[in-house]
Formats: sequence, C-alpha cells, structure tokens
Amino acid sequence: MGAWRLATLTLIGLIWGSEWLILRDVDISPLHALAWRCSVAALMLAAISAILRIRFPRRRYVGIAALTGVTMMALPAGLTVWAGVHITLGLLVVILSMTPLIASLIEGRASGTVLTPLIGGVGATAILVSQGLSFAAAQLPGIAAVLTAATLIAGSVVIVKRELSGVHPVMMSGIQFVFAAAVLAPLAQLVEDHASYFPAGHSLAVEFLTAIFGSVLAFPLYYWLLRHLQSYQVTSSQWVVTLVGVAEGLILLHETPTWRAVAGMALMAASLAVLWRNKPGGDTPLTIQIMPASTEG
Repeated sequence: MGAWRLATLTLIGLIWGSEWLILRDVDISPLHALAWRCSVAALMLAAISAILRIRFPRRRYVGIAALTGVTMMALPAGLTVWAGVHITLGLLVVILSMTPLIASLIEGRASGTVLTPLIGGVGATAILVSQGLSFAAAQLPGIAAVLTAATLIAGSVVIVKRELSGVHPVMMSGIQFVFAAAVLAPLAQLVEDHASYFPAGHSLAVEFLTAIFGSVLAFPLYYWLLRHLQSYQVTSSQWVVTLVGVAEGLILLHETPTWRAVAGMALMAASLAVLWRNKPGGDTPLTIQIMPASTEG
C-alpha cells in the first residue's frame, strides 16, 4: 500500500474514531442526528458536484448508489442503534470488527495470507474490549441485528467496488446520502418519538462539523480508496476506529493502559500491517473443489 493510501485510510479511521468524543454531549437522539447529518452532507456534496461539474451517472448506477446508500448507511444505523440497548457495547464492537472478514468471504478471497490478519483483527478487538464483553441468551436478537448490519455494510462495499468504480466518489456519496436521509428521517420519527430533527445551539455546531468531516470529507476518500484497494482492506478502517476510540478513552480518563489494552493494540497493529501489505490480486481465493465419484470397481 502506498504512503498516500495508507495516510488516507488512517485519516478516515481517525475521523470516524473521534466522532464519539465529539458527539458525546450533543442534545439530539442518534437516528435524528444521523438523518440530519446525511441531509447536510447530501446538500453539500450536490453543491460540490455542481461546482466541479461532475458528470451525473447513468440511471443504473444511480439505482445502485441509492440502494447501497440504504444498505450501507441507513439500515445498519437503525440496526445498531436498536441493538445497542440489547447487547453490551463491547460485544457490538467485536461483531462490527468482523466486517472485513465478511467482505473477504463475500468476494471469495478468504485465503491463508488474508484470513490470518482478518481473524487477528477480530481477536485484537475482543481483547481490547474484553472487560465489556458478556453473553446471555437475551442478547441473541441484538447479536443477530449487529451481525446483519456488518453483513450489509460488507456486501454494500463489495457491490460499490464491483459496480460503481467508474462513478465519481463525490457524486456517488451525495446520491447515497440523499437516499439514506430519506430512509433515516421517517425511521427516526417512528423509533425516537417526540425527538427533534434539528439540533440547536452547541449541538448544531458539533453536528455540522461532524457532517463536514465525517461525511462530506471521509466518504469520498473512502470510495477513492476502494478504487485502489480490496474491499477487506478498506473496511479494516473499522479496526482503526476502535484503536482511536480506545486510545482517546484512555487519554480522556487519564488511565494507564492495562496489559489487555497493550496486547490488543499490538495484535491489531500487526494485523493491519499484514493486511495492508497484501497487494491487490496477490491473494489466492479459498475454494473447495468437488471431485466426481469414481466409476471403477
């Protein structure tokens, strides 16, 4: 992976990994906040597309971008918000860390050279959040919801790479945000009753900045990377998000890292290094060959 791509992937992880710190004091419910940010991002990206005179894609590509806007942004958000009250935060983070692994399985690229760091990343996440892990039968619906969200995200990224590589990342992101907002706004009204759609005061400024950096900047960069890297490499930004979140939490609370934190960070850094060094096309897909039965004797 080149230096620019590495820096871009790290930047995306830093932006998304810092959102929890910025948004922790905002006075707006999560789905309403996300719907508002998607709306703002859609308008800003439309303006940028007009200024840059970016060509509008064909109807087929618009349809695919619209679909992935719902399956990659809106539905996973709704599922994770619902699951967040049914399972522990640690378990939610571990399941989401499986997104790169799921993407590699969907693409049929789960080979030994890829599979090892993918499993290592999930294991590292489990170590990092081990103190917040717990399992109970009552959590099964929440587990299923988050696993569905991770699968939707992984599948959407694979579809975008296969079908929308020729669409400008700014235009594609804008279309996705339009349809994500169209689904999230009524969903938020349905689920988060009596909540306000519009942030105010301090929350408005924070949400606006988050929309600029976390959506208008990060998503086009994400899709630019997807043109040059494998889906499982790009979705490994989820691990960077976890690393950044844990590190910022330790700094904010003035805590000394435990041996679990050090071990988890080391394993995750090693997994990322191995995964990011893998060259596109350099991995051999894992396949199962079925031999015909012998007719002799």
